[in-house]
Amino acid sequence: MKVLYFFLLIGMLAACKSSQKKESASAEAIIPDAAHNSQNALDWAGLYLGTLPCADCQGIETELRLFPNLQYELSTRYVGKSDKDFFQKGKFEWSADGRNISLLQPDGQLLQRYQVGENALFHLDTEGKRIQGELANRYVLSKAPQDAQLEEKYWKLIELNGKPISVSEKQAREAYLILKKESGRMIGRTGCNALNGTYQLQSGNRLKFSRTAMTQMACEHVPYETAFLQALERTDNYAVKGDTLSLHKARMAPLAKFVVVYLD
Repeated sequence: MKVLYFFLLIGMLAACKSSQKKESASAEAIIPDAAHNSQNALDWAGLYLGTLPCADCQGIETELRLFPNLQYELSTRYVGKSDKDFFQKGKFEWSADGRNISLLQPDGQLLQRYQVGENALFHLDTEGKRIQGELANRYVLSKAPQDAQLEEKYWKLIELNGKPISVSEKQAREAYLILKKESGRMIGRTGCNALNGTYQLQSGNRLKFSRTAMTQMACEHVPYETAFLQALERTDNYAVKGDTLSLHKARMAPLAKFVVVYLD
Protein backbone atom coordinates (compact mmCIF):
# COMPACT_ATOMS: atom_id res chain seq x y z
CA MET A 1 0.00 0.00 0.00
CA LYS A 2 2.89 2.37 0.83
CA VAL A 3 4.39 1.68 -2.60
CA LEU A 4 1.06 2.61 -4.24
CA TYR A 5 0.86 5.91 -2.35
CA PHE A 6 4.44 6.65 -3.35
CA PHE A 7 3.73 6.28 -7.05
CA LEU A 8 0.51 8.29 -6.73
CA LEU A 9 2.48 11.11 -5.07
CA ILE A 10 5.10 11.05 -7.83
CA GLY A 11 2.34 11.20 -10.45
CA MET A 12 0.66 14.15 -8.77
CA LEU A 13 3.94 16.08 -8.55
CA ALA A 14 4.67 15.42 -12.22
CA ALA A 15 1.19 16.56 -13.25
CA CYS A 16 1.58 19.71 -11.16
CA LYS A 17 4.91 20.57 -12.81
CA SER A 18 3.42 19.91 -16.26
CA SER A 19 0.49 22.20 -15.49
CA GLN A 20 2.85 24.93 -14.27
CA LYS A 21 4.86 24.66 -17.49
CA LYS A 22 1.71 24.97 -19.62
CA GLU A 23 0.51 27.98 -17.62
CA SER A 24 3.95 29.58 -17.96
CA ALA A 25 4.01 28.94 -21.72
CA SER A 26 0.48 30.34 -22.04
CA ALA A 27 1.46 33.45 -20.07
CA GLU A 28 4.49 33.97 -22.28
CA ALA A 29 2.29 33.68 -25.38
CA ILE A 30 0.02 36.56 -24.35
CA ILE A 31 2.72 38.93 -23.12
CA PRO A 32 3.00 41.65 -25.79
CA ASP A 33 6.34 42.26 -27.46
CA ALA A 34 7.29 45.49 -25.74
CA ALA A 35 10.26 45.95 -28.07
CA HIS A 36 8.05 46.38 -31.16
CA ASN A 37 5.02 48.65 -31.22
CA SER A 38 3.63 51.50 -33.29
CA GLN A 39 5.69 54.08 -31.43
CA ASN A 40 9.10 52.53 -32.01
CA ALA A 41 8.59 50.27 -35.04
CA LEU A 42 6.63 52.49 -37.47
CA ASP A 43 7.57 55.62 -39.40
CA TRP A 44 4.62 57.49 -37.91
CA ALA A 45 5.74 61.14 -38.25
CA GLY A 46 4.18 62.98 -41.21
CA LEU A 47 0.96 64.32 -42.70
CA TYR A 48 -2.34 62.39 -42.50
CA LEU A 49 -5.40 63.26 -44.59
CA GLY A 50 -9.04 62.20 -44.68
CA THR A 51 -12.69 63.21 -44.37
CA LEU A 52 -14.28 62.04 -41.13
CA PRO A 53 -18.06 61.57 -40.70
CA CYS A 54 -20.06 64.53 -39.45
CA ALA A 55 -23.50 64.57 -37.80
CA ASP A 56 -24.66 67.89 -39.29
CA CYS A 57 -22.44 68.40 -42.36
CA GLN A 58 -21.15 66.49 -45.38
CA GLY A 59 -17.91 65.53 -43.66
CA ILE A 60 -14.98 66.93 -41.71
CA GLU A 61 -11.98 67.44 -43.98
CA THR A 62 -9.04 66.70 -41.70
CA GLU A 63 -5.32 67.28 -42.02
CA LEU A 64 -3.22 66.10 -39.09
CA ARG A 65 0.55 66.47 -39.04
CA LEU A 66 2.59 64.60 -36.40
CA PHE A 67 6.10 65.76 -35.60
CA PRO A 68 8.92 63.64 -34.13
CA ASN A 69 9.10 65.98 -31.11
CA LEU A 70 5.55 64.94 -30.10
CA GLN A 71 3.93 68.11 -31.42
CA TYR A 72 0.91 68.11 -33.75
CA GLU A 73 -0.91 70.51 -36.07
CA LEU A 74 -4.57 69.88 -36.89
CA SER A 75 -6.63 71.59 -39.60
CA THR A 76 -10.35 70.83 -40.06
CA ARG A 77 -13.13 72.14 -42.28
CA TYR A 78 -16.84 71.29 -42.03
CA VAL A 79 -17.86 70.60 -45.63
CA GLY A 80 -21.25 72.01 -46.60
CA LYS A 81 -21.51 73.99 -43.39
CA SER A 82 -18.61 76.44 -43.39
CA ASP A 83 -15.72 77.46 -45.63
CA LYS A 84 -13.64 78.34 -42.60
CA ASP A 85 -10.59 76.24 -41.71
CA PHE A 86 -10.09 75.57 -38.00
CA PHE A 87 -6.46 75.28 -36.95
CA GLN A 88 -5.13 73.79 -33.72
CA LYS A 89 -1.71 72.74 -32.53
CA GLY A 90 -0.24 71.29 -29.38
CA LYS A 91 1.35 68.20 -27.88
CA PHE A 92 0.36 64.55 -28.13
CA GLU A 93 1.10 61.61 -25.86
CA TRP A 94 1.62 57.91 -26.51
CA SER A 95 -0.30 55.29 -24.56
CA ALA A 96 1.68 52.98 -22.27
CA ASP A 97 1.58 50.15 -24.83
CA GLY A 98 2.84 52.43 -27.64
CA ARG A 99 -0.21 51.84 -29.86
CA ASN A 100 -2.38 54.94 -29.45
CA ILE A 101 -1.84 58.70 -29.32
CA SER A 102 -3.84 61.38 -27.54
CA LEU A 103 -3.97 64.91 -28.94
CA LEU A 104 -3.97 67.43 -26.10
CA GLN A 105 -5.32 70.96 -26.05
CA PRO A 106 -3.11 73.79 -24.73
CA ASP A 107 -4.74 73.42 -21.29
CA GLY A 108 -3.89 69.71 -21.21
CA GLN A 109 -7.44 68.52 -21.90
CA LEU A 110 -7.94 65.60 -24.29
CA LEU A 111 -8.92 66.60 -27.83
CA GLN A 112 -8.85 63.36 -29.86
CA ARG A 113 -7.43 59.84 -29.74
CA TYR A 114 -6.05 57.76 -32.61
CA GLN A 115 -4.69 54.26 -32.99
CA VAL A 116 -1.48 54.39 -35.04
CA GLY A 117 -1.19 51.85 -37.85
CA GLU A 118 0.98 51.36 -40.92
CA ASN A 119 0.58 54.68 -42.83
CA ALA A 120 -2.82 55.26 -41.19
CA LEU A 121 -4.48 56.73 -38.11
CA PHE A 122 -7.72 55.19 -36.81
CA HIS A 123 -9.99 57.63 -35.00
CA LEU A 124 -11.04 56.25 -31.60
CA ASP A 125 -14.29 56.82 -29.74
CA THR A 126 -14.65 58.53 -26.36
CA GLU A 127 -13.73 55.28 -24.62
CA GLY A 128 -10.55 54.89 -26.65
CA LYS A 129 -11.90 52.04 -28.81
CA ARG A 130 -11.90 51.56 -32.60
CA ILE A 131 -15.10 52.60 -34.38
CA GLN A 132 -17.16 49.60 -35.49
CA GLY A 133 -19.96 49.14 -38.01
CA GLU A 134 -20.62 50.24 -41.58
CA LEU A 135 -18.87 53.61 -41.14
CA ALA A 136 -15.68 52.16 -39.63
CA ASN A 137 -13.64 52.67 -42.82
CA ARG A 138 -14.50 56.37 -42.83
CA TYR A 139 -12.85 56.97 -39.47
CA VAL A 140 -9.38 56.61 -40.96
CA LEU A 141 -6.75 59.20 -41.90
CA SER A 142 -4.22 58.07 -44.51
CA LYS A 143 -0.60 59.17 -44.49
CA ALA A 144 0.43 61.37 -47.40
CA PRO A 145 3.48 60.13 -49.33
CA GLN A 146 6.65 61.86 -48.18
CA ASP A 147 7.30 63.33 -51.62
CA ALA A 148 3.79 64.83 -51.74
CA GLN A 149 4.68 67.30 -49.01
CA LEU A 150 5.72 70.38 -50.95
CA GLU A 151 6.17 72.98 -48.22
CA GLU A 152 9.55 74.36 -47.13
CA LYS A 153 11.22 73.32 -50.38
CA TYR A 154 12.97 75.39 -53.04
CA TRP A 155 11.06 74.75 -56.30
CA LYS A 156 12.89 75.91 -59.42
CA LEU A 157 10.66 76.69 -62.42
CA ILE A 158 11.54 74.51 -65.43
CA GLU A 159 8.43 74.63 -67.65
CA LEU A 160 5.46 76.91 -68.43
CA ASN A 161 2.47 75.76 -70.48
CA GLY A 162 4.49 72.86 -71.88
CA LYS A 163 7.49 74.99 -72.90
CA PRO A 164 10.90 74.63 -71.19
CA ILE A 165 12.24 77.62 -69.28
CA SER A 166 15.75 78.72 -70.12
CA VAL A 167 17.74 80.95 -67.79
CA SER A 168 19.43 83.90 -69.50
CA GLU A 169 22.99 84.80 -68.54
CA LYS A 170 21.73 88.33 -67.85
CA GLN A 171 19.16 87.19 -65.28
CA ALA A 172 19.93 88.08 -61.69
CA ARG A 173 18.00 85.09 -60.29
CA GLU A 174 16.26 81.99 -61.60
CA ALA A 175 12.47 81.68 -61.20
CA TYR A 176 11.44 79.72 -58.12
CA LEU A 177 8.84 79.27 -55.37
CA ILE A 178 9.00 78.44 -51.66
CA LEU A 179 5.87 77.72 -49.63
CA LYS A 180 6.40 78.73 -46.00
CA LYS A 181 4.44 76.39 -43.77
CA GLU A 182 4.58 78.46 -40.58
CA SER A 183 3.09 81.61 -42.11
CA GLY A 184 1.13 80.19 -45.06
CA ARG A 185 3.00 82.53 -47.39
CA MET A 186 4.46 81.96 -50.82
CA ILE A 187 7.73 83.67 -51.70
CA GLY A 188 9.97 83.46 -54.74
CA ARG A 189 11.18 85.10 -57.92
CA THR A 190 9.76 85.45 -61.38
CA GLY A 191 13.26 85.33 -62.83
CA CYS A 192 13.66 89.04 -62.12
CA ASN A 193 11.09 90.46 -59.72
CA ALA A 194 10.51 89.30 -56.17
CA LEU A 195 7.24 87.38 -55.78
CA ASN A 196 5.04 86.90 -52.74
CA GLY A 197 1.51 85.98 -51.75
CA THR A 198 -0.47 83.46 -49.72
CA TYR A 199 -1.52 79.89 -50.40
CA GLN A 200 -3.97 77.31 -49.08
CA LEU A 201 -3.47 73.55 -49.10
CA GLN A 202 -6.48 71.24 -48.79
CA SER A 203 -7.04 67.50 -48.96
CA GLY A 204 -7.09 65.90 -52.38
CA ASN A 205 -3.91 67.79 -53.40
CA ARG A 206 -5.85 71.01 -53.78
CA LEU A 207 -3.77 74.20 -53.87
CA LYS A 208 -4.85 77.82 -54.22
CA PHE A 209 -2.63 80.91 -54.48
CA SER A 210 -4.00 84.34 -53.53
CA ARG A 211 -2.87 87.93 -52.93
CA THR A 212 -0.05 87.37 -55.40
CA ALA A 213 2.13 90.43 -55.95
CA MET A 214 5.61 91.27 -57.20
CA THR A 215 8.04 94.15 -57.39
CA GLN A 216 7.95 96.31 -60.54
CA MET A 217 11.42 96.15 -62.01
CA ALA A 218 11.72 96.17 -65.81
CA CYS A 219 13.04 92.77 -66.91
CA GLU A 220 13.58 92.55 -70.66
CA HIS A 221 15.49 89.29 -70.37
CA VAL A 222 12.56 87.49 -68.65
CA PRO A 223 9.70 87.30 -71.16
CA TYR A 224 7.62 84.78 -69.18
CA GLU A 225 6.77 86.80 -66.05
CA THR A 226 3.14 87.37 -67.05
CA ALA A 227 2.64 83.70 -67.98
CA PHE A 228 4.14 82.66 -64.64
CA LEU A 229 1.73 84.85 -62.68
CA GLN A 230 -1.24 83.65 -64.74
CA ALA A 231 -0.29 80.04 -64.07
CA LEU A 232 -0.28 80.68 -60.32
CA GLU A 233 -3.66 82.44 -60.49
CA ARG A 234 -5.26 79.55 -62.40
CA THR A 235 -3.85 76.73 -60.24
CA ASP A 236 -6.33 74.72 -58.20
CA ASN A 237 -4.43 71.45 -57.68
CA TYR A 238 -0.95 70.00 -57.79
CA ALA A 239 0.96 66.74 -58.21
CA VAL A 240 4.39 65.69 -56.97
CA LYS A 241 6.33 62.85 -58.54
CA GLY A 242 9.82 62.33 -57.23
CA ASP A 243 11.54 65.72 -57.30
CA THR A 244 9.08 67.31 -59.77
CA LEU A 245 6.10 69.51 -58.88
CA SER A 246 3.31 70.16 -61.40
CA LEU A 247 0.63 72.85 -61.02
CA HIS A 248 -2.73 72.14 -62.67
CA LYS A 249 -6.15 73.60 -63.43
CA ALA A 250 -8.68 70.78 -63.02
CA ARG A 251 -7.49 67.85 -65.16
CA MET A 252 -5.78 69.97 -67.78
CA ALA A 253 -2.13 69.65 -68.83
CA PRO A 254 0.35 71.16 -66.35
CA LEU A 255 0.36 74.96 -66.18
CA ALA A 256 3.85 74.92 -64.73
CA LYS A 257 6.52 72.46 -63.66
CA PHE A 258 9.23 72.81 -61.03
CA VAL A 259 12.12 70.72 -59.79
CA VAL A 260 13.27 70.71 -56.19
CA VAL A 261 16.71 72.16 -55.48
CA TYR A 262 18.43 71.04 -52.29
CA LEU A 263 20.21 74.01 -50.75
CA ASP A 264 23.18 73.72 -48.41
